[in-house]
Amino acid sequence: MGKPFLDEVTYLSKSVLWASNQNIDLFRRVIQVNSARQLSVIGSGGSSTAAAFLAHLHETYYGNLSRAITPLEYISKKTHQPSNKALAFISAEGKNKDILAAANHALSAQSSNFTLTLTIDNPLGRICNNTGLATVLAYDMPWTKDGYL
Repeated sequence: MGKPFLDEVTYLSKSVLWASNQNIDLFRRVIQVNSARQLSVIGSGGSSTAAAFLAHLHETYYGNLSRAITPLEYISKKTHQPSNKALAFISAEGKNKDILAAANHALSAQSSNFTLTLTIDNPLGRICNNTGLATVLAYDMPWTKDGYL
């Protein structure tokens, strides 16, 4: 079930330092380009917390309806996306079957999309790059296996 909680808490300061040293220019541009759109952020498991946080920030700062949803919720909805709505996919390793299914489901949507992963080379990033589905924001996390906490 993952690492012991104390080990993860101890790693928190290293993670904050790592995050503060990342180049976020593309991330910033993607957020700004989508600032006038509604946003659906797709994530599951540990990434659902990050999805909820991104949706909250987007709605708070830009005033546009934003919500976090699971891949299953997204797949169960119609595929047509209004032009004023963006999709974001968040996945630590970009390889869970549910997030990949949601990405494949989104191929028919005509919307602005981006994906955020914490591994450089992963199946989700490859789907997005190969199909033009989404702008890929990929970082190389220094910790092992799935995000922590």
